[in-house]
Amino acid sequence: MIRNILSAIVFLPLLGAAFVLVLSRDDRTIHKYVALMIGLVTFVLSCLLVANFDHTQAGIQFAENYEWITSPSHLLARGRRPPISSSYR
Repeated sequence: MIRNILSAIVFLPLLGAAFVLVLSRDDRTIHKYVALMIGLVTFVLSCLLVANFDHTQAGIQFAENYEWITSPSHLLARGRRPPISSSYR
Protein backbone atom coordinates (compact mmCIF):
# COMPACT_ATOMS: atom_id res chain seq x y z
CA MET A 1 0.00 0.00 0.00
CA ILE A 2 1.25 3.47 -0.83
CA ARG A 3 1.80 5.69 2.20
CA ASN A 4 0.25 9.18 2.33
CA ILE A 5 -1.51 8.82 -1.02
CA LEU A 6 -4.65 10.50 0.35
CA SER A 7 -2.67 13.52 1.49
CA ALA A 8 -0.97 13.72 -1.90
CA ILE A 9 -4.30 13.58 -3.73
CA VAL A 10 -5.73 16.33 -1.54
CA PHE A 11 -2.77 18.69 -1.22
CA LEU A 12 -1.11 18.35 -4.64
CA PRO A 13 -3.76 20.50 -6.39
CA LEU A 14 -3.43 23.09 -3.62
CA LEU A 15 0.33 23.22 -4.10
CA GLY A 16 -0.18 23.46 -7.86
CA ALA A 17 -2.57 26.38 -7.42
CA ALA A 18 -0.08 28.15 -5.18
CA PHE A 19 2.64 27.55 -7.77
CA VAL A 20 0.46 28.99 -10.54
CA LEU A 21 -0.16 32.08 -8.42
CA VAL A 22 3.54 32.86 -8.16
CA LEU A 23 4.20 32.41 -11.89
CA SER A 24 4.49 35.39 -14.20
CA ARG A 25 1.21 36.77 -15.53
CA ASP A 26 2.71 37.53 -18.93
CA ASP A 27 2.96 33.97 -20.22
CA ARG A 28 -0.47 32.35 -19.87
CA THR A 29 0.48 29.10 -21.62
CA ILE A 30 2.76 28.07 -18.74
CA HIS A 31 -0.26 28.27 -16.41
CA LYS A 32 -2.14 25.84 -18.60
CA TYR A 33 0.74 23.37 -18.75
CA VAL A 34 1.35 23.47 -15.00
CA ALA A 35 -2.37 22.96 -14.33
CA LEU A 36 -2.45 20.09 -16.82
CA MET A 37 0.58 18.38 -15.25
CA ILE A 38 -0.75 18.75 -11.70
CA GLY A 39 -4.13 17.42 -12.84
CA LEU A 40 -2.56 14.44 -14.58
CA VAL A 41 -0.37 13.56 -11.58
CA THR A 42 -3.40 13.79 -9.29
CA PHE A 43 -5.37 11.59 -11.67
CA VAL A 44 -2.60 8.96 -11.78
CA LEU A 45 -2.42 8.95 -7.98
CA SER A 46 -6.17 8.44 -7.74
CA CYS A 47 -5.91 5.58 -10.26
CA LEU A 48 -3.23 4.00 -8.06
CA LEU A 49 -5.56 4.36 -5.11
CA VAL A 50 -8.32 2.51 -6.96
CA ALA A 51 -5.87 -0.14 -8.20
CA ASN A 52 -4.63 -0.85 -4.66
CA PHE A 53 -8.13 -1.20 -3.23
CA ASP A 54 -8.72 -4.71 -1.89
CA HIS A 55 -12.33 -5.79 -2.43
CA THR A 56 -11.91 -8.81 -0.17
CA GLN A 57 -10.97 -6.77 2.89
CA ALA A 58 -13.73 -5.20 4.98
CA GLY A 59 -13.31 -1.89 6.73
CA ILE A 60 -11.36 1.26 6.07
CA GLN A 61 -8.31 0.65 3.91
CA PHE A 62 -6.75 4.02 3.12
CA ALA A 63 -6.66 5.98 6.36
CA GLU A 64 -4.09 8.40 7.69
CA ASN A 65 -4.14 9.07 11.41
CA TYR A 66 -2.01 11.80 12.89
CA GLU A 67 -1.85 13.00 16.47
CA TRP A 68 -1.72 16.77 16.10
CA ILE A 69 -2.32 18.07 19.62
CA THR A 70 -1.56 15.60 22.37
CA SER A 71 -3.12 17.61 25.18
CA PRO A 72 -4.75 21.04 25.35
CA SER A 73 -3.03 21.85 28.65
CA HIS A 74 0.00 23.36 26.92
CA LEU A 75 -2.28 25.97 25.30
CA LEU A 76 -3.29 27.50 28.61
CA ALA A 77 -1.21 29.70 30.86
CA ARG A 78 -0.48 28.22 34.23
CA GLY A 79 -3.11 29.01 36.85
CA ARG A 80 -5.46 30.80 34.46
CA ARG A 81 -8.83 29.78 33.11
CA PRO A 82 -9.58 29.56 29.41
CA PRO A 83 -10.99 32.83 28.03
CA ILE A 84 -14.37 31.28 27.18
CA SER A 85 -15.21 30.21 30.73
CA SER A 86 -13.94 33.43 32.34
CA SER A 87 -16.20 35.64 30.21
CA TYR A 88 -19.39 34.13 31.71
CA ARG A 89 -18.75 35.07 35.35
